[in-house]
Amino acid sequence: MAWLTWMADALRAGGLDVIEQSGWKTRGHGAMGQVLGVLAHHTAGGGSNDWRIVQDGRPDLAGPLAHMTLERDGTFRLLAAGQCWHAGAGGPLLGVGKNNGNEHLIGIEGVSNGTTWTDAQRDAYPRGVAALLRYLELPAAQVAGHKEWAPGRKVDPGNWSMADFRAAVARHITGSAPSPTSDSARRRRTLALD
Repeated sequence: MAWLTWMADALRAGGLDVIEQSGWKTRGHGAMGQVLGVLAHHTAGGGSNDWRIVQDGRPDLAGPLAHMTLERDGTFRLLAAGQCWHAGAGGPLLGVGKNNGNEHLIGIEGVSNGTTWTDAQRDAYPRGVAALLRYLELPAAQVAGHKEWAPGRKVDPGNWSMADFRAAVARHITGSAPSPTSDSARRRRTLALD
């Protein structure tokens, strides 16, 4: 059982921008089990404050709802290091048993309505997943969309082809992807916010 306090370092090692939200290293619904992969989501909103709902929850579901958000500018905002209520009913998939994804999968919520993704997000999402999987020494096959975990119940990450997503992750893991050229990728920042 572990808290995933290494995620900021892994993302930065992948050349990504990271915001460490205050208290993220101790936030969660208990410690994680063995991490077996990553589950890709979208917030369905697309607003600049979507992260607050992911961190704090909704009236019907206590937060945190995922480990991090991927902001519209390609920055990863870390919200929790313990279990998050993101996977829900589904599976088995990625070696994770039925309905057991919260304990074994890192949840990332892309800030999007599922149909509009910024260029920065299209660049950073697979690079971020690759950085996490590289740290865990797992292959690109260990990322799935929520729509694959819970077919018929979930649609995220929206219009993103998961076969194409995994192929991009694989290129980043093996180092065959082109170097990032966006402004976001060139500047490196670390912010700690309340």
